[in-house]
Amino acid sequence: MNVYDFDKTIFYPDSTFLFVMYCWVHHPLKMLKHFPAFFVMSIKMVFHKATTKEMKEKLLAFLQDVEDVDALVKKYWDDKWDHFEPWYFKQQQPDDLIISASPDFTLKEAARRIGFALIATTTDPATGKIHGENNSGAAKVVRYRAEYGDTPIENFYSDSLKDTPMARLAKHAWLVDRGKMTPWPEEELK
Repeated sequence: MNVYDFDKTIFYPDSTFLFVMYCWVHHPLKMLKHFPAFFVMSIKMVFHKATTKEMKEKLLAFLQDVEDVDALVKKYWDDKWDHFEPWYFKQQQPDDLIISASPDFTLKEAARRIGFALIATTTDPATGKIHGENNSGAAKVVRYRAEYGDTPIENFYSDSLKDTPMARLAKHAWLVDRGKMTPWPEEELK
């Protein structure tokens, strides 16, 4: 099995950022309504008075005003499909797993279209509320173990050293920068 991070790994740049920007274009009044609360939360983040989970929930709070989130997500992927990195499709395998901190409701459509398994941050598409933890760093290992147990990972790919806990599970781990892959630094894997 090969396991991939999503954002800035097989999709560039960040799918959540692009999704929010897409929503600003297509639903500006709904976004504007929730912007003050998000802005306050962003300031709290700067001063370490809020968590990434809390900020993401404020960022996605506008979803409660969107009538058909599924249709919005499908249109988003229709528009942003060209952001996938071509190298991924050249090496894609039927048992690939994507493990991401992005909201699951946005990535499920990409998973359906491409055919990869998915573990992402469990997020209510009707409210933007996150169930459980933000699926990042060591939390990815917990989710992986819960769903796949000790299933071996042949290759792990990510753009970030924050994913070192997942890299340690793989036989081979690769840092990805716009399709250029370098072996994970040995000192990080100890």
